[in-house]
Amino acid sequence: MDLTKLLRIGALALLPVLASPADAQTPAEEPVAAEMVSQGRLTLPDGAQVSAPDGSWEWRELRDVPVKTFILAKDQARIIVMHQNVKEVNDEFMRGFVDGTLRGSAKQGIKVLEPRFAPSDFPSPGSYRFEATTVLPNGVSFTRTGYVLPTGHLILMSYQGSTEPPELRKVAASLSTAPAKP
Repeated sequence: MDLTKLLRIGALALLPVLASPADAQTPAEEPVAAEMVSQGRLTLPDGAQVSAPDGSWEWRELRDVPVKTFILAKDQARIIVMHQNVKEVNDEFMRGFVDGTLRGSAKQGIKVLEPRFAPSDFPSPGSYRFEATTVLPNGVSFTRTGYVLPTGHLILMSYQGSTEPPELRKVAASLSTAPAKP
């Protein structure tokens, strides 16, 4: 299967996770293996590392989803971190990502309003930032914002209100694709 398609499918599977558990069914979450986390910093299977905003967040892993997906959890807040090998992150890729999200959401009775994306030098040159308003079947709405990095890493968060949470930017900025120094 095309890796770009896998990333799109993975993002679709995450839609219910980004709502509070009371609002939608969620895939099973469980703590990540202890050897993958050191002082709040998770080492992803591809060797990249990413840090929690602070010590009050817990790293978890989603089960039964098509893409290896990790979650930073604190109370009802969730920041999604996933990775897929993609040839290139560009406008065409992002249009496919948005189209896939719209189709997958509609199948679940979820409305995605005003999806938009643009190139971004944050968290690294060649990244894209995307944002949309999401309305669940029960009428609960929230904003979903995320970053797709040229390395194929996706960092995504849903929240109430119109201001991007600083925790999302902190996690996105912490991503390091260089091997950790001993």
